Formats: sequence, C-alpha cells, structure tokens
Amino acid sequence: MAYLLLLLSGCGISVADLNDRSRRIEREWTFEYQKSEDELRVRVVEAPAIVVYEEVRRTLVDLSLPIVRESFADGLLVAENNAPGFLTKTEWLEVKRKEDPQIKELGGDALALPADSSNFVITFLAVIKEVGDISVVRLDYELDSPQHQRKGLLLSRKAPPTAVRIASQKFWTLLQLRLAKLKIAPPRRRRGKEFEI
Repeated sequence: MAYLLLLLSGCGISVADLNDRSRRIEREWTFEYQKSEDELRVRVVEAPAIVVYEEVRRTLVDLSLPIVRESFADGLLVAENNAPGFLTKTEWLEVKRKEDPQIKELGGDALALPADSSNFVITFLAVIKEVGDISVVRLDYELDSPQHQRKGLLLSRKAPPTAVRIASQKFWTLLQLRLAKLKIAPPRRRRGKEFEI
C-alpha cells in the first residue's frame, strides 16, 4: 500500500524514475511489514472460528470498512473504503510527520505522504483460521490509487509502518471489546510460530 503523493509539477523527474523510487520505498516498507507481523498483525483468539469470524466482520463494519468480499469457508473478509480508512485526520498527519523523513531519504524530495489521503482506496484483509477450538487471525492492508495509476505511476501497495501500527492497534482494541461482551479472552500474540497461517 502506498500513500505517496508525487510532487510532479516542475520536478523534472520521469515517471520511470519515480516508479523506481517508489519500489525502493515499497521494499523497505515490506521489510518493516514482515518484521512486525507477530507484533501487530497476527493474534490468537481462544474461540471457534465461526464466532471469531462474525466478531471480526462486525469490527470491520464498526470501523467504517464496508465488506466487499467474504468467505467463511476460506476464513476471508475483505473490506474497502477511501483512505485514510479508520485513521483520523490527526492520526494520518502523525503518520506523515513520522514517515516523510524516511520517504525523502529513500525516494528523494519528489516523494512524500499527502496531507489529504482521500485519493487512495484502502483494502483491509482479515484471514481467520481455526485450529481446534482456537482461531488465528491475520490482518493485511493494501492501498490503491486509481488516479496515480492512470498517470502510469506504480506506487507501493504497502502501508507506511506507522499507519499499520495505528490501524492494527485500533482493530485489536475494538475486537477485544467485542469479545469481552461474549466472555472470550482478549486476542493474544502467538508464541513463536505457534500457528502459521
């Protein structure tokens, strides 16, 4: 996912060069994404998948992320909305403040996060796998920018690490509140590679 604003006016940089710079940022964000998987994006819930699936579904709707595709058989929920999704404007500006220095370091002055991310579409994927009476939930995030694609710009589909951190924390907190109403223990981190999904 990428929330990159390309400052094209008068910068004299080719689309191909901007695409190369964007890929450099995507590689870095992919690495950060992978390093933080257990910390931010995977949780174990001590409940059957049918219960967890429905509570994850309700949590997405609570976060103003309409479900666009779902399959209980595959344990898949896909939701989409305009960015910044369930981040507030203030949270998004904090993401911009924290991430822009690294973006400029990797991609130069022609790349930065926009203050207004409404030209992007966020896709939120949740995969729920049942292992006995326990469920494992993994979150993934993607971004798309049809407006930039029409210009031939291939932006990273990875989210800025700070945005992933904030979004994941919000999701897990709200899911925990829903599960507590059902007297289900809070989602916990998996131990090592306890359950691979």
